[in-house]
Amino acid sequence: WTVNEENVVTSMHIPAEFSTLLANEDDYVGKYIGEYLPNELTKMCIESIKEARETNKVVTIFYPLDVNDNLTWEDSRFIKINGDVLCVTRNMTSLVEAKIDLNNALAKLRALVNSIPDHIWVVNRSGTIEESYNTQDDAKHIKNVLSNCCKNIGKAIFDAVERAIDT
Repeated sequence: WTVNEENVVTSMHIPAEFSTLLANEDDYVGKYIGEYLPNELTKMCIESIKEARETNKVVTIFYPLDVNDNLTWEDSRFIKINGDVLCVTRNMTSLVEAKIDLNNALAKLRALVNSIPDHIWVVNRSGTIEESYNTQDDAKHIKNVLSNCCKNIGKAIFDAVERAIDT
């Protein structure tokens, strides 16, 4: 969408995938943005529009938005073009949800790794050790393992296991 100097929408395009969530494009054109945006978002947009006008740079905001009782996460970018300001808004909900899922999975993995009292090697598909960790708190044991574990990074897992068995 684009807005003029008075923050009135001069044009609007709603992609087909959002047509069920938002009103018709014509319902926005000719209206002040505060007539359809929540108050806090209106303030954020006006500040971003002003900054885009003054700096001639892209201004980006990221915010939650309730659309028909569905919480979405949006990313809006503002840029001055021929006196108007163009705003491109993208729905980032799936990205936010994926990040939350990833953080939850990492927290579970971290808890699992921290509960294992043994040495852990991270091995790639070709069988080469890429990382080496020890989760025990016993300082003497850690010193012994650390002196040997770094030697294994970059080695084949079979060589490291054979060396460990021999000791």
